[in-house]
Amino acid sequence: MTDTDRATPAAAKHYREVALSVRNLIPLMEQTEVRDQLATLALQYEKLAEGLETLSDSLQMPRSRDFVERERSTERERSTERERSTERERSTS
Repeated sequence: MTDTDRATPAAAKHYREVALSVRNLIPLMEQTEVRDQLATLALQYEKLAEGLETLSDSLQMPRSRDFVERERSTERERSTERERSTERERSTS
């Protein structure tokens, strides 16, 4: 199995689920430093998922530039919203 064999939407979904699980731990932590580290870890998993999606997309059949750009824009918006959500969780803890 090569690295590109693992660059699948299912792998990206798995990393997003891990990120969500890590985020769910944040409110349970008492120490600010631990909450910050968990938020950073969750963000790293999100970035890993995004990288896998990008790689997976590049390995598939070429699509129109407009379609790819719309997908990337949507994903950037989702990522921004996830980051805002993490920040809100931090501020309420």
